[in-house]
This record gives sequence, structure tokens and C-alpha cells, in this order.
Amino acid sequence: MVQKIKDNFTIIVLCLLVIVFFRQCGVNSEIIKIKKENAIISANIDSMVTEEEMKKEMRQVMYEFLIYEDDFDKGKVSLSDLKNKIDDKNAK
Repeated sequence: MVQKIKDNFTIIVLCLLVIVFFRQCGVNSEIIKIKKENAIISANIDSMVTEEEMKKEMRQVMYEFLIYEDDFDKGKVSLSDLKNKIDDKNAK
């Protein structure tokens, strides 16, 4: 009786190990597939944006962040006024 339980337990454990092995192989292949897709997308994005465009965009984001800050100090020109002056110059 104990021998039958040991034999059945061994078979069940082996079956579970085989299932886990195949499932892990499937998960790993999906991870590899996603990494390849990400590499292709990154390469496409890198080829579409030049370094100069990236710098310009980064500066614009930082500039817009500063616009919403309070004045430098009390009594000095506000960042909103500076933005308006710069935008007026760029518009011309």
C-alpha cells in the first residue's frame, strides 16, 4: 500500500514538473518576443527623432514647468511675463 502511494506520488510529481517546464518555456518565448518587439520599436523611434529635436523638446518641457512656478522673488519679473516676451519674439 505504501509502495503504491510512493509510486503514484512520483508519477504525479514528474507530471507536474513536465507541465511547469513546458509552461516556463512558453513564458520565456513570450518574453523574448516582447523584447524583440521593444527593440524594433525603440530603433524606429530613435530613427524618427533627431538629437536636436529631442533637446528642443526637453527644453520646452522644462520651460513650461518653470512657467507655472511662482515669481523668482517678490518684486521681480514673473516667469509668465518672460514666457510671453520670448513667445512674442519667436512668433516674429
